[in-house]
Amino acid sequence: MTIDVRDFQKEVIETSYQKPVLVDFWAPWCGPCRILGPTLEALERESGGAWMLAKLNTDENPQIAAQYGIRGIPNVKLFHQGRPIAEFTGALPRFQIEQWLKQHLPTPSKTQLEVIKTLIEGGNIYEAILRLRELLEQDPANDEARLLYLSLMALDDIDTAYAQAEQIKDPGAGTDIVEAVRALHQLVHLSEEETLPDSPAKGHLLAAAEAFLQKDYEHAIQALIDAVIADKSYHDELPRRAAIALFRLLGPKHPVTHTYRRRFDMALY
Repeated sequence: MTIDVRDFQKEVIETSYQKPVLVDFWAPWCGPCRILGPTLEALERESGGAWMLAKLNTDENPQIAAQYGIRGIPNVKLFHQGRPIAEFTGALPRFQIEQWLKQHLPTPSKTQLEVIKTLIEGGNIYEAILRLRELLEQDPANDEARLLYLSLMALDDIDTAYAQAEQIKDPGAGTDIVEAVRALHQLVHLSEEETLPDSPAKGHLLAAAEAFLQKDYEHAIQALIDAVIADKSYHDELPRRAAIALFRLLGPKHPVTHTYRRRFDMALY
């Protein structure tokens, strides 16, 4: 259903808790607005009620337009759970709008994922892991959820994290996390390799693997730095790759990262 907004709080903000609301900020004098409007209305009709289209005349509602930073029209914002979650400006062609909607419209999986991210921000890691497992059972193709799951699991269970990483078809922005998991998985299984070449770095890497498995990340990174100094190119640059992987998974605020990152950088050069 398409509506002309009279009560923004009720018709957009409150309604967005029930279903997504697409707000078309427009004005009668705007030529591109007259081109875009019918396209949005057709897409809304075809959505089967999955979302609602609300048209807001910026000439009649300048305060609301200013509140949401409208500097050019047509401007389209998608509201969900009381707030704008995505937007575009200009009279995009229909196929681009369809792709935009596909990317940004909330789904049950996306909503669950947002809840899980909130749990992580609040430090409720165990609950987040349980919910991620449930989500992946319901939506096994959800690579974003799987990336988040393996990033939480990598320090506690690198084999489980590696198995999850190998199921991700397109890591996209999560490529660094996937590569980090692969590097650390290779590190902890280094002693199982039958044709492992001798090198001064070898002993340091084996010590790093043992420390990592014991969750002694300080000694693990110390051993990896020693391996870099001994032979940073050893085994396809495993000393360097494993150190970067550990820093990435620990995060920039972790004391080990804070203490040893600069030392590692100096060892590289």
